Amino acid sequence: EMLRLGLFVLLCTTCFAGDVIELADGSVSQLQSGEWLLEFYAPWCGFCKRFESTYEQVASILKTKNIGVARLDGAAFKASSFQFGVAGFPTIFFIKDGVVRKYGGDRSVRSLVDYAESKWKDTEPILTNPVFNPFSPLGHGFVLLVRFAALIQEMYADFQKMTGLSDVVLMCLVIIFTVVTGIGMGWFLSTLLPMPSTPPPQARPRTASPRPSAAQKKD
Repeated sequence: EMLRLGLFVLLCTTCFAGDVIELADGSVSQLQSGEWLLEFYAPWCGFCKRFESTYEQVASILKTKNIGVARLDGAAFKASSFQFGVAGFPTIFFIKDGVVRKYGGDRSVRSLVDYAESKWKDTEPILTNPVFNPFSPLGHGFVLLVRFAALIQEMYADFQKMTGLSDVVLMCLVIIFTVVTGIGMGWFLSTLLPMPSTPPPQARPRTASPRPSAAQKKD
């Protein structure tokens, strides 16, 4: 009997698998159109692991209603987590045509399905600031900026690990490199782009003094 029950659970899990779309920072923009349920999770989160099977069932049901279900590793992609205001895991949002609402109900299959179908209308939208809205041009730029900063930080950590230099020495090297690069770029631009010649100052025209009249001469 226990073997049959285990096979049944495994079969259900297999049927439900594959309907949840895995996202990254750069692919969140695809949720701008249509209706989506989005979960922010972390691989080390025990609640998230226990919620996986429930979320897969929700995805299987909503797939028949043309409502997409996706999730994103909020611990790895911190730019999107910051934009959505994620403070813990798991956190679930409902997105309709780029308008984001935060789900605050229980994590049962029925509650999530009901919310995605109609009850989202009872929740006020969030992310009205264009800087933090991931679907606005400023939001895209913010994500690129955070990703670039993370890349620089990662390169810095790898270089420090490879060279074994201290933070003080590395910061001095960064400052020297920045100054030398700035001087080099200035010299290169000065040779590539000729400086505009300043025209010589023009002499001010002399104004003739008025001649005295006959009456003034007699005086």
